[in-house]
Amino acid sequence: MVRSRCHGQWGCRLMEALRQTIRRQTEAADPEASVWVSANAGTGKTHVLTQRVIRLLLNGTAPEKILCLTFTKAAAAEMAKRLFDTLGRWATCPDDELIEALENATGEALTRDVLSPARRLFAQALDTPGGLKIQTIHAFCERLLRRFPLEARVPPHFGVLDERTTAELLDKAAARVRDGSTDDQEDHVARALDVIVERIDETRFRDLLKEIAGKRSRLNRLLTDHGGVSGAAAFVAEQLGLMPGETEQTIAQAAVRDILTRMNELEDAAGILAGGSKTDKQRGAIIKAFFKSSDPVDVFDDYVNAFLKKDHEPQVKLLTNALRDNHPEIESLLYDEQGRIFDCYQRIKAARILAATHAVLTIAASFLDIYEQEKSLRAGLDYDDLILRTRDLITKSSSGAWVLYKLDGGIDHILVDEAQDTSPEQWEVITALAEEFFSGLGAHADRSPDVVRTMFAVGDEKQSIYSFQGADPEKFHEMREMFYQRSRAADQTWHSVDLDLSFRSTADILAVVDGIFTDMAVARSLTPSGDIIPHTPKRIGAAGLVELWPIVKPPDIPEPQPWDAPLDQQPYDSPRVVLARNITETIAQWLDRGELLESQGRPIRPGDIMIL
Repeated sequence: MVRSRCHGQWGCRLMEALRQTIRRQTEAADPEASVWVSANAGTGKTHVLTQRVIRLLLNGTAPEKILCLTFTKAAAAEMAKRLFDTLGRWATCPDDELIEALENATGEALTRDVLSPARRLFAQALDTPGGLKIQTIHAFCERLLRRFPLEARVPPHFGVLDERTTAELLDKAAARVRDGSTDDQEDHVARALDVIVERIDETRFRDLLKEIAGKRSRLNRLLTDHGGVSGAAAFVAEQLGLMPGETEQTIAQAAVRDILTRMNELEDAAGILAGGSKTDKQRGAIIKAFFKSSDPVDVFDDYVNAFLKKDHEPQVKLLTNALRDNHPEIESLLYDEQGRIFDCYQRIKAARILAATHAVLTIAASFLDIYEQEKSLRAGLDYDDLILRTRDLITKSSSGAWVLYKLDGGIDHILVDEAQDTSPEQWEVITALAEEFFSGLGAHADRSPDVVRTMFAVGDEKQSIYSFQGADPEKFHEMREMFYQRSRAADQTWHSVDLDLSFRSTADILAVVDGIFTDMAVARSLTPSGDIIPHTPKRIGAAGLVELWPIVKPPDIPEPQPWDAPLDQQPYDSPRVVLARNITETIAQWLDRGELLESQGRPIRPGDIMIL
C-alpha cells in the first residue's frame, strides 16, 4: 500500500479534501441508492455520471434499462466517449490493472471473480439494441413520440424543426400579426393591437413579438392553465387586486361619485385657496373647475394633478404655511383627499397594467395560433413541442397509463445531468417516468423484488444560465425534496452528496464566486434555504485574477429626423462596439508587451485566450 504524505497546512487540507471527494464520488455512484448531487463547477460531474453508469452495469443492470439524460448533444457524446473508453480499456488491460480499476470504482476489495463480467461489459454495451440511452431529453422525447404517435396526437411522419426553420416560422407569424394579415383578423385582436400601438412604436413592437416567441412555452402554459386569454387576464386582475370588470374608466367614475359627496367642503377649501399664493390659487382653480365641469370624469386627471406630483407620488405641501395657520380646518381635509386620490390612482395604474397585459396576451395567443398553423402545414414539431407533447402524452392523455406501462418494463434507472437547467415541463416528464420507481414492483408484476430502481440527478444552482428557456434554479431544490420524500416513503436508500473540490479554477476566481453568495439575498435567489456550497480549490498556488470592468452604457443619441437614412450597421459608439473594441485593445496590449502567463511561465499566446 502506498501512503501519501502531505506537506504543510495547505497540503494536508488538500489531501483530506481529495480523500473526502473520492468518498463522496463513490457514494454518488452507489447503484443501490437514489442520489442527488450538488456539484460546484469543475468538481467532476461528468466523471460521477460515468462512474454511476459503470457501477450500474457492474451491478448487473442491463444497458437498455439505463436512461441518462444530458443537456446537450455534446455532453451526451462526451459521456458516451468516456464510458466506452473505460469499458474498452477494461476489456484488454492486465488482470492486476483491472482489479485496481474496479476497486477504485467501487471502493471495495474484490476478487478475480469480477474480472470476466467486467471485461464483457464493453461488448454488452455495444450489442444493446439502439445503444446505451445516453441522450438529450429532446432526443428521448422524439423517440417516444415516434413510438406512440397516435396516442400523442402527432403526425407519424413528423419532422423536428431546427432552430433556423423555427425562427423563420416565428418571423412569418409575427409579420401576419403585425400586418393584420391573418385569415380572419378578429375584432378583439385588432383592438389589442390598438392598445399596444398607443404605447410603443414599431421597433419595440417587433421586440415584443420576439420576446413572446422566446417565452412561448411559458405563455402557452399560462394560457392553458387558466383556460385561455380571458382566464389568464382574470388571474392577472386578481393578482393586481382588481375586482372582476374593473377598468380605468369604472375606477375613475367611482372616484368621481365619491368626490361629489364632499363637494361643499372641497368647494369651500377651493375658495380659501384662491386667497393664497400662486400655487394655492392654481390648486383651488383646478378643484373649482372639476366641480363646474358638466362631466367631471373628463377632467379627473386634472383633479388628480392638484394632489399628486408628475410622478404621481403625493405632493409634500398642499397649501402654504400662511393659509395653513389661518385656516387649519382645510389642511386635514386636503390631505385626506390626497390619500384617497393616491389610493385611487394606484388602482387606475393597476387597471392600465391589466389592459396592456390583456392586449399582450391576446396578441400572444393569436401569434402562437398562427405559429401552430405554420407548423401543422409542415407536419413539424419544434423542440418545445417535443417536451410538451411528451408531457401531455404520459400525464394527461387517456393513453398515458398504457404508455407508462410499456416504458415501465424498459427503464430501471434515470440519470439527469445539469439538473439546474431542467425546465418545469421537463421535470414533469422525468417525474412521470420515475413515478413507479417508488411504488414497490411497479406496473410489472413479474419484476424481480430484488431489482432496485433509482433516480439520480447532478447540478449546481449557481450555473443555471437557461432561464430564457424556462429553467428555474429553485426547481432544483424543489425536485430534490420531492424525490427525497418519495424515496423515504418507499423505504429506499437515499444519498444527498455535495461536491466542492474544484479541479478547474484557481483560488482567486473561486473566492470571488463565494464572495458573491455571502449575500443571503443573492443566495436565496437561487435556493430557498440560501445554502450555497462554498468552493475548495485544488489548484492551490496557481495564479488567478478577476477584473471587473465598468458597464458600457449607451451614449445619448438625438432622436432621428424623418429624412435621416436608416442604417443597418451598429453605430460606432454602441455598447457592443465599445466593449468589443475594449476587449481587442486589451488583448493586443497583452500580446504586444509579452504579458506573462504565470501558470505556464511564458508570455500569453492567442490560444490561451477565450472570449465567452
